[in-house]
Amino acid sequence: MIATQSRKAKSIDDIISNAFTPLVNSFDEEVEQANTNPIWLIENEKLSIKTKAGELIPFVLNPIQRRVLSEIKLLQAQGKPIRIRILKSRQMGVSTLIEALIYAYTSCRENVNSLILADDADGSNYLFGMSKLYHEQIADKFKHELKHSNEKKIEFDGRHSQILVDTADNLEAGRKYTFLYVHLSESAYFRDGKKLMDGLNQAVPELPNTMIIEETTANGVGGYFYEEWHKAKRGETDWVNIFLAWFDNPEYESPVQPDFQLTPDEQLIKNKYNLSDTKMQWRRNCIKNKCSGSVDTFNQEYPATDVEAFLVSGRCRFNTDCLKNIQVNTIKKPLFIGNLEEVYNRIVFHDDPHGLTKIWIKPHQNMERLVIGADVAEGLEIETAEEDKKDDYSTAVVVGVESLKQYAEIQCRLAEDVWAEELRRLGLYYAQYTDIKPLAGIERNNSGIAVLHALKDKYTNIFYREAFASDTQKRSKELGWRTTAKTKPLMIAELDKMIREGLVEIYSEELLSELMTYVKLSDGSTNAQQGCHDDLVMAYAIALQMIKFSPIKIEEKEEEDGYKKDKPINYMSV
Repeated sequence: MIATQSRKAKSIDDIISNAFTPLVNSFDEEVEQANTNPIWLIENEKLSIKTKAGELIPFVLNPIQRRVLSEIKLLQAQGKPIRIRILKSRQMGVSTLIEALIYAYTSCRENVNSLILADDADGSNYLFGMSKLYHEQIADKFKHELKHSNEKKIEFDGRHSQILVDTADNLEAGRKYTFLYVHLSESAYFRDGKKLMDGLNQAVPELPNTMIIEETTANGVGGYFYEEWHKAKRGETDWVNIFLAWFDNPEYESPVQPDFQLTPDEQLIKNKYNLSDTKMQWRRNCIKNKCSGSVDTFNQEYPATDVEAFLVSGRCRFNTDCLKNIQVNTIKKPLFIGNLEEVYNRIVFHDDPHGLTKIWIKPHQNMERLVIGADVAEGLEIETAEEDKKDDYSTAVVVGVESLKQYAEIQCRLAEDVWAEELRRLGLYYAQYTDIKPLAGIERNNSGIAVLHALKDKYTNIFYREAFASDTQKRSKELGWRTTAKTKPLMIAELDKMIREGLVEIYSEELLSELMTYVKLSDGSTNAQQGCHDDLVMAYAIALQMIKFSPIKIEEKEEEDGYKKDKPINYMSV
């Protein structure tokens, strides 16, 4: 019995070793070449595809497919696992290539499990159909008999190799098998990409020639694919990014019409990307005939850059063109990162790459008046915090009243009393060259009340409003900014207007990222996209509201002790 079990059981090392050992086939030299290097089948046009017109023709690589294949072969030559993410425009032929690779490697090797996974059943079945077509149309001498062929898998007889198909709705996909080759289609639209990939990444060994390729159109800013794309872009992972712009497709050209003249916007695009008139004519035709005359729709379906792809494909509440301009023209690294500390009754800044505070403009003589907007997370570091609020941040943004420049930013997770102290230090730090402290607008919703109570006796320039109590018919002062169903749309609309008019100067990449993932919901409300944050957006919007109550020219008076004091400010009354 033990001997029998030993013969049946195979370690992962055995599977990998057999999978990368070519089959011996003495039929002829071509078969041997295909078994030695399955890519040979693709490069030598031994597979067939169905054209858009429904014709069966040999699969001939186009320039885009050759570019992707070259990247794959480079990783193979370097002895690295193949881990590639492809962000693309529509109809680039990438899926056709990846399915060809899946079929070639699985049919020509023993002990191979391959997986096709798309965002929905229709997508998975469409891709699976490609593999079936490759098998049906390939020459008999390359064809290996099937043991099973159904809607869930193709299994090759006597080889223990199979191609499985599933959808991203199955978050357990991949956990039952060891896969060597995986194709993930439209991965930006996966319901829970992180959870699915946490399991699937463990199912594919980190060995040379194993392959995971994601290919997708963009699905807005934020989410698993967006985050992982940018991690790779920053060099934080070993995954390779490939972006395919619409003009990379050689098919996207049209004969130039006799009366063809470029508009100023078209001329800018042509010059920026060094495009031909035939490309520009195709673009114009596509906008007119396929995109209902909408440039925005064209940019969504056929982006020119990865930045454009993410921005135009979402439901961003703010003007995406303006956000792109901010990204290109004003975003920059902070001058200092560190912590604010009190030393002998003076607030000092200590550099620390892991600090809470980011500074773009230091306090200085003759500085304009400043405001602080602060958002308070719910239930920070408290066991009773609501589950969906545990990842919230407490945030603060410092803005110049006159210039609308961003001076500083804090994003952290601190208990309410500790956060109150951090805000006090931030205000005093920027008041060291003037006796006029920045007006601090602190959101009073939920945990904000605790922060305000901890701060009110320590910091003297906190925003308050006059509230009218209908039961007592009296007015009373209410500390803090209240974000409500009435004030939130106003805040966001005014923030959007200031962004569109180019009045604000945003430096923070984190704030910009949140602005990009702040979306319009189906019920007309606005909020952070699922899996994203809006804490900095709210702090920034509050700061801009504070400017209304902080006049640019400050009238000051001399007191008997010779010190200048703040002139009382007329705060909002309701």
